[in-house]
Amino acid sequence: MKINWADVPAKQKSEQHVVRQLDCGSFYFTVHEYSPGWGDEWHSHPEAQFGHVLRGGMRVWIEKEVIEQGEGESVFISGGVKHKSAVPSQKTMTLNLYVKPVGQQL
Repeated sequence: MKINWADVPAKQKSEQHVVRQLDCGSFYFTVHEYSPGWGDEWHSHPEAQFGHVLRGGMRVWIEKEVIEQGEGESVFISGGVKHKSAVPSQKTMTLNLYVKPVGQQL
């Protein structure tokens, strides 16, 4: 199946953050578009997360580790681990894969 992300409905999470989500049962993909200055609060979720920067760059805090992530670079965050991220200076687009814990599938 071919996926055209422009056809996946966009959700405006904030003035600086738009997300498109494609649920595939045991996992889901998201494309995030961020404006400079965006940042989120510390949080965790049960899904493991693999995040890849398609364009721009971001800073990711995973517990006590700080990662400067540029275009073409990826991070992995285990489920249940506290993290946050920010886009300091440039428009950024990321692709994320979230793997749901066993038993949470649809």
